[in-house]
Amino acid sequence: MKAAIRTALKVGFVATALAVVAYQVDLGGIGRRLAAADARWLAAGLLLFNASQAVSAARLARVLREYGVTLPYRHHLGLYYTGMAGNLFLPGGIGGDAYKVMWLRRQEGGRAAAYVGGLLLDRGSGLAALLCLAAATAVWWSGQPLWLAALVPVLAGYAVVVGMFFRRYAGAGGAALLLGLAVQGLQGGAALAVMQGLDVAAAGALSLFLLLFYLSAVAALVPVTVGGAGARELVFLYGLQWAGADPEPGVALALTFLALTVVSALPGLVLLPVYGAGGGRQGPS
Repeated sequence: MKAAIRTALKVGFVATALAVVAYQVDLGGIGRRLAAADARWLAAGLLLFNASQAVSAARLARVLREYGVTLPYRHHLGLYYTGMAGNLFLPGGIGGDAYKVMWLRRQEGGRAAAYVGGLLLDRGSGLAALLCLAAATAVWWSGQPLWLAALVPVLAGYAVVVGMFFRRYAGAGGAALLLGLAVQGLQGGAALAVMQGLDVAAAGALSLFLLLFYLSAVAALVPVTVGGAGARELVFLYGLQWAGADPEPGVALALTFLALTVVSALPGLVLLPVYGAGGGRQGPS
């Protein structure tokens, strides 16, 4: 019942958000822009996005090493793709992180709570990296170095949270943040490639679109959406309207990035029998 309620809430949010966006933009114009997109740039965006997932898997491996997990890298990569598939295609059932925890317990043994802590630090380092890059991009967009002051509370808050709540994994806190910056940098590169493919540069400043991309990635972390659908589009819609720019290219960028994410997650469906609820061998308890 709870899973059904969660699914209904997520579907309701996504449907409402996309309806709001569709009401305020020219869907025909977005369709024409997507149809005219340069496939070479979109392919580059797809490659960069998957490179970010490869680095994400390395980050997870580094964090879990603090708990004594020494699995080969290919397993962490498989877990990441399975997690993407679980989050996108199985929103009402077992989420991607839950799959990771179950498989790690079967493979390595240990306490589920310890793995949950590692995954939370993995996510938290990504959020801190997003906020840092958003601040840096705000400097590029506005020309005001004062935005860099935002790094102080972000980095200080990250250090405090790691020290207070993730002591078991504290040794990986710095490495996780650096790898998180690499992950989000690659995803920002993927977004810039998509912008080139959609000729977004002709519609406004790339710095503004990249800033909104990072802010939309933060919004996509709120657990009321599926793969960021709806949340990203709303950020671009209202962010570009606030800036006095046409929101149509931004919505097209958000939809294209969602498509890249879905395509990238497809291998995770193939890996579900290996890393899903029944995969792995039973480890020591």
